[in-house]
Amino acid sequence: MERNQWQNAAAALPATYEMLQTAHTGRFASVCYIRHYGRYLRADKGWQPRLRSVVGSSRTLEVLGVRVRNPLATLTILQGNRALTTAPAHLSAVHGDLHPKNVLVGGVRKTCLIDFGWACDSFHTVVDYAFMEASIKFFRLPWHCSRSELVAFEKGLCDTSGLDLIPRNRTLRGGLTTVTMIRNLAVKYMDSNDEQWFVRQYLVPLFLITCGLFPYAATVTNLEHLLLSAGLLAERI
Repeated sequence: MERNQWQNAAAALPATYEMLQTAHTGRFASVCYIRHYGRYLRADKGWQPRLRSVVGSSRTLEVLGVRVRNPLATLTILQGNRALTTAPAHLSAVHGDLHPKNVLVGGVRKTCLIDFGWACDSFHTVVDYAFMEASIKFFRLPWHCSRSELVAFEKGLCDTSGLDLIPRNRTLRGGLTTVTMIRNLAVKYMDSNDEQWFVRQYLVPLFLITCGLFPYAATVTNLEHLLLSAGLLAERI
């Protein structure tokens, strides 16, 4: 990905998830997502007060020329009413910290995983997909692409019908292809009988994971992109 070799990256992803198939064998159960994903919010890092000092406490804010919902306002609502995020979840063993740097690819595309510090024997299986998506979007995509393309990219990913948009920027286009593949692989671990199943079982965890990346603002490729995505996801959920 750092070399802009998105086709190779896309080829390695199925192999990565194929290795996790046995671990991902599990069952569906009802969970409270705001509680379940507590450690991914990294509240102990003290990022929420710091971010609030920057974006304020208003219901909405403007990012990259777009008015979006303040993610802190949505977090406050979810934390105050846990029933809002109680929904089915597929539980299994997970890697828990699946991002590009924890996937090693050899010269013949043999793939292996490292760093199992966040592994868990019973957690929401989708975390291994949503965490990968967030890591790719905020640590691998360029800061220099056009504002309009980045906004269209994130708006499309907040709408299941918007995944067919094709950015002109090569890296953004490669990122879209890769994220789409990740989501397609994750679908089998979602209960489609649940009302608004994609929003509740994928976008809610993605929102919580995205918010949990604010403590790492200094290493995020584009902080405004992170805030934009969190704000658009807050609107959607």
